[in-house]
Amino acid sequence: METHSLKGALEGVRTRANCRLSVSILVTEGDTSTLVPVTLDVADLKDMPIEDVRQMLELCAERRFRSLHAEPLIAAAS
Repeated sequence: METHSLKGALEGVRTRANCRLSVSILVTEGDTSTLVPVTLDVADLKDMPIEDVRQMLELCAERRFRSLHAEPLIAAAS
């Protein structure tokens, strides 16, 4: 994720109350890659440095990516 693009997006929404930041992050693992949507409340990001926000978004995307690939396994097991 490009830091300057994220910084611009945050500057646009940090001044608004009750706002959410939604981004799509491309997560690649081995031969599999998926565009994963991530949405966070801007209030949670208010005073965070840009690098911390980026890491949080990437962590959320990775968790979501793993849960998306676990869902078919859970369905197949039942």
